[in-house]
Amino acid sequence: MKRCSVGILIVLLICALMTGALAETYAEYEVIADGVFLTKTPEMNGLESIILSVKQGEKVLGIAEEGNAILIVMENGLCGYLEKEHLKHTGKSKEMEVSAEEFAVSNRQDMGIFLIDVDEKADLFTDTGRYPKTVTLGESTHDVQKLLTLLLGDKYVHKERSEWSQSDEYVAQVGVNPWETRSVHVYDDGSIWFYDPAVSGERGGEYEPPNMNMLPDDSVLIAKGLLAAYFPNGETDFVGKARLVSERWSYADRWMTDAEYREFMYGCKLHYFNFEHRTEQGIAILGDSILASVGINGLNGFDLSWHEYTESAEEIVPMPLKDAIRMADSSRAAEATLLYANLVYSNWLTENNEYNLSWYLLTDRGTYVVDCVLNRHKCDSYEY
Repeated sequence: MKRCSVGILIVLLICALMTGALAETYAEYEVIADGVFLTKTPEMNGLESIILSVKQGEKVLGIAEEGNAILIVMENGLCGYLEKEHLKHTGKSKEMEVSAEEFAVSNRQDMGIFLIDVDEKADLFTDTGRYPKTVTLGESTHDVQKLLTLLLGDKYVHKERSEWSQSDEYVAQVGVNPWETRSVHVYDDGSIWFYDPAVSGERGGEYEPPNMNMLPDDSVLIAKGLLAAYFPNGETDFVGKARLVSERWSYADRWMTDAEYREFMYGCKLHYFNFEHRTEQGIAILGDSILASVGINGLNGFDLSWHEYTESAEEIVPMPLKDAIRMADSSRAAEATLLYANLVYSNWLTENNEYNLSWYLLTDRGTYVVDCVLNRHKCDSYEY
């Protein structure tokens, strides 16, 4: 956590200048559990009342009791409520020339305390310009029947659809082993999922698929070559960076060294690539893509969502990246590290076919979309 220069020492200095100020004695406590919430109110009223998550071992000063909570001041100057059951008196106390009534619950961002730390190696897009405000998705671009034939052959079988299913399932053939049956699911929203179990499956437990023994720089060429049989119109031109960035970090909770990354990727049974559908100005339409997996035995499968789109006549300049990070940070209660940031068109906030110009922020603790039209944000993971 970044420490704010506005701390208890500053408070003491200010209070020392107050005419007639009398010293007050405040008990010191230790936080005895990890992930305890510092809140704006004595009782937590939803996630919006959380200021941040406090680590075990932190030392705080107790200012005043209120119900089952104590108003406390942390070493970095933040003031808020912690539940009594998470605190243990250290037997020590400190004097401060400020009365309990003068303490007020803090806004950590106003004090310069942010929980999203931008890593020095983060891949950040900053060269922004003017872009269409929105893109609106239309019909799916790919011929389903043609894809079914290409993927499964002429004699594919349409399986009976269950009452609760959201897709139609097609298989290459019936009456064979499950690990020999290629399948395609065509979902009601137009997206398509293809899977070939012979590539990465165990084949009845008698077979283990081989390791990739290569880096993604090499396997992406294999993936593009295999996908070209089904998508010959430039769909694989643009490889999304976000997944590759995440893989370089997430399994070690830090950036892997070149040697570690090589060992990890060489040992994978599959490599995954997200081929983005981008506008003419190079902005990806989030979720409109081909997410493909490839193994030594061939194309393991893919998820396809690819649509026609129209751009709005109105153009906007996106908010600065620093403002997007600040907005995302406003709802966090625990630390996170920003690894990647880029502009996208997203419907995470609109939840319809209208995709707004947005910032896509990848952290090691969740992914954010910050909508530059609605000035709202959303995270796909827990923020505490």
